[in-house]
Amino acid sequence: MTFLLSKDPVTQRAGDVELGQLLMRLACDDFEVSGLCLSAQTGPATLPGGIALSRVPKPKIRPAALLLDSTRKRRSLVHVRFDTDELVAGIDACDADVFVAEHSYMAESFLRSTKFGRARLVVNTNISEALVWRASRGALGRIEAPRLRRDEIRIARAA
Repeated sequence: MTFLLSKDPVTQRAGDVELGQLLMRLACDDFEVSGLCLSAQTGPATLPGGIALSRVPKPKIRPAALLLDSTRKRRSLVHVRFDTDELVAGIDACDADVFVAEHSYMAESFLRSTKFGRARLVVNTNISEALVWRASRGALGRIEAPRLRRDEIRIARAA
């Protein structure tokens, strides 16, 4: 089982990071667990409990490119930003038969990987980015919330 994480649990602390680590530790009771995360650093690391972590580059925020890709792909800004070729390659390199996306947007690269249709995808729907954006990003959040909701539903159906 490989967890797909949007933040590097070695270098970052936040509620979703702590929740992700808790879920990984719980999963260790029954599964072989690893993590694949987006990070400012690259290469392998080890989490407490001996959980192997692979790190791929976290994409920078490039507003013009994000807006263009979002329009072209008909996806929300968040789902476009976190869908990277490096993450697809990282997923393809994993030998897991179950992938757990900590947020729906972390599943985008899985859908483009060779694992899609061959491995199981589990998506943590605990926090809706649509609700977060609507509440915290002003006018942009109100514009993006319906697009995020559509992406979250699409990902849930694919899982």
